[in-house]
Amino acid sequence: MTRAAACKPGEGSASGRCVPSVAAAYVRNPLTFADNACTIAAAQYYTSTCNAPIVSAIESKAAGTCESGPVMSYTEAVPGPAVPFRKAGNNCFAVPGTSSKVFTAGADISLASLPALSLAREGAGRLKINRHRSATDRAIDAQPGFYDSQAMRDCLPQQTPTGWRCMPMPSFGLSVYSDAGCTMPAHYEAKVLPAGACASTLPSILYRDVSGPNCGSAQVEMFAVGALITPAKLYRKDEDGCKDSGVDPAVHNVYGTVPATDAHALPLEPRLE
Repeated sequence: MTRAAACKPGEGSASGRCVPSVAAAYVRNPLTFADNACTIAAAQYYTSTCNAPIVSAIESKAAGTCESGPVMSYTEAVPGPAVPFRKAGNNCFAVPGTSSKVFTAGADISLASLPALSLAREGAGRLKINRHRSATDRAIDAQPGFYDSQAMRDCLPQQTPTGWRCMPMPSFGLSVYSDAGCTMPAHYEAKVLPAGACASTLPSILYRDVSGPNCGSAQVEMFAVGALITPAKLYRKDEDGCKDSGVDPAVHNVYGTVPATDAHALPLEPRLE
């Protein structure tokens, strides 16, 4: 079947495919249904009077492996009742007033039937453009992403006190310091992960907001995550000063930082075109 619907690059098991970009999702908490007996699971797509796109599919996401990411599946979206139903005890009742459309699952949409995509990195310098291309070699990204070939990570443009930089991903907001004066930013993560948890990716950068009130575009100060350290305590800073964070360094891996340089976060030169 030929599908005429907007699509976007998929994730997890759907990587390399252009998946429906306007898709409803099943509501699990609380469980939502499409019938007054509460037997048919419902998917919903929340809309507003100014935003009512055509929903082309139902998207489901299940846990996958750490390497492959989530397992994605899609079905055709069949319009359901005007309002969803929910269950409480033995009672099934309608929920009026919700700003959503209700759908039930139609035919399965196999991932193999979705348009194939490839990812190309364009550019001769350190900064590359991530651009997905169709099987006919057409670029499809309305807003392509960026890649820092020196840091070997995707990056996002971000304004800093010293100008625009492409901040490597993943980057985390600064939350703790390794000194009682809250001058030495640090990063921590658990030494032992819960059973079944995927190992986290150590961030390249920690950042803190230094824009202040009413100064337009947000500015952040960046710190490059470095080597393991062994502080006696970790501290947090708020309007009342620098305080013990309550995070025990003994059960965490703690990493020190240094102010980010050009090597850590590529400087950008904004241009008006």
